[in-house]
Amino acid sequence: MQLVDREKASTLMKKLNIDLLLASPRLSVGYLSDYWHPVSDDYYMMCAVDATHKTFAGLPADTISEPFLVAGASEETTVDIMDP
Repeated sequence: MQLVDREKASTLMKKLNIDLLLASPRLSVGYLSDYWHPVSDDYYMMCAVDATHKTFAGLPADTISEPFLVAGASEETTVDIMDP
């Protein structure tokens, strides 16, 4: 389910000269991409010394460009299952 009204977001972003919304907190990533990972990357970044990635979701102001998700290789199965 898409929570973001892409057209409205694009209009507001262009009005404010914003090219891209880039989210990294788990709830913001979920809102932009519909990828609701059960555990926050923030936990791993703070508590695991071997943490090697952070998940990001991007929403370009230009509606021709596709929104995107950057997730670690270890999340491939989770992304496939959740199909954001």
